[in-house]
Amino acid sequence: MKSILLFGGSGFLSKHILEFGLKKNYEFISITRGLKKTLTHKNLTKISIDRDDIIDKSFIKNHKFDLIIDCNFKSEKHSKQIVKLAEKSKGIIAISSDYVYSPFFRKLKQDEDKATYTDFDSMGYNKRKAEIYLESNQEKDLYRYIIFRPPHIYGPGSFPGTIPNHGRDRDLIEKINNNIPLKLIHNGLGLIQPIYVLDLVKIIFYFIENNLLDNQIFNCPGPSLMTHKDYYLAFAKLLNKQLVIDDTFITEIDNVNPFPYNHRYYDNKKIQKFLKNFEYTEFYEGIGQWLQELKG
Repeated sequence: MKSILLFGGSGFLSKHILEFGLKKNYEFISITRGLKKTLTHKNLTKISIDRDDIIDKSFIKNHKFDLIIDCNFKSEKHSKQIVKLAEKSKGIIAISSDYVYSPFFRKLKQDEDKATYTDFDSMGYNKRKAEIYLESNQEKDLYRYIIFRPPHIYGPGSFPGTIPNHGRDRDLIEKINNNIPLKLIHNGLGLIQPIYVLDLVKIIFYFIENNLLDNQIFNCPGPSLMTHKDYYLAFAKLLNKQLVIDDTFITEIDNVNPFPYNHRYYDNKKIQKFLKNFEYTEFYEGIGQWLQELKG
């Protein structure tokens, strides 16, 4: 599988997929809206178009690809698009999210199968509908798929922060440097398993190169279980600062996404059966690399 149709290319994860894959001599067709600057490479064909307009006979006729990677797998409509395109490929890798699980009924540890899924209109709800369509329309002679459900993805190319009010906060480093108190849900005691972006990319290509597209869904957490507070303490330690947390025990914040409220602790036994001897990036090392980029 050397030719990949990538939905994305200018975003956080998709840009890393492009960079990694191009270094390994894969060819890419990248579908973006053309709103951000993207890489230029002899093995990269860039198509600037809204994905809602991509499915037509001329595209299917004029472009060849072995595999589809969908980093913008956000709705049943998106799932229908890649299923239609799958007649031209050998497989589909779709990036879903742990937000498909209900934030109010997650188990410790939450596995992929015995789950309560969110039932209200949200990103997670729409991603779950996309998953269901991909599963229910699979035919062995048409396509094979893998769906990954990563939790919080961290690393170069994004802003830090895991929960309200500091999710993807471009000013977080400045706040820590200036001893501005952080307001954390439940004082930051919720559990998380962040995964380093380059580890997720390597896992994606591990499945591709070992021909492991076998119609399955995988939780894809990082190797370290920690609290949200631990996450922020790592930044403070590397900045040689004292982390200041507002001591108000916040149980809810108006007008914010409820999905990060409760523990995000996932069973990874299923994926580990396939990732034999896979070396994850240690969290503190990953944060250090990320911080170097954030500091400019």
